[in-house]
Amino acid sequence: MAYSSNRHLTALLSTVLIIILTDQICHSFGSPIKPKGGARPHDITERSELTKLYNKQVVRAERVRRPLWGLFRHEGVRIQTAGSESEPGRSWLIHKGKGYGSSHQTVVTDAEHMSNKWKVVEGRPVEGKTVADFIKAGGRDYNLLTDNCLDAAKNMMKQTG
Repeated sequence: MAYSSNRHLTALLSTVLIIILTDQICHSFGSPIKPKGGARPHDITERSELTKLYNKQVVRAERVRRPLWGLFRHEGVRIQTAGSESEPGRSWLIHKGKGYGSSHQTVVTDAEHMSNKWKVVEGRPVEGKTVADFIKAGGRDYNLLTDNCLDAAKNMMKQTG
């Protein structure tokens, strides 16, 4: 009986250690690089432009994945916004990570910045949803165990109906 308890304790401690190491690796190497002074690079710097983006209709969503240090992966959702006569639709990556944003850990970046390591897992058309709906579904806070990039991508894909 004691042998079985020790085995379970060892397995539990190993799992906790893997989780802690994963968290450190993800946050050391998986989050965006911040320049000196803590400022983050942005494609959109004007509040009015950001509001415009948040209110844009989403016409397609694709859950995407890239490798993150061997066994691990990072996920997000690449969206396509609706175009108009004056402005074509664009692709954006919405993803989540510890330290990705100042007040919200689910962030949007121009999909042009995505490397070729990102692969589409699934894609679906979207009706009646905005960029803001996807960001909200991704969640404000980050928690490695209960609210991470995988959870955010899954929740954002629920916006597709």
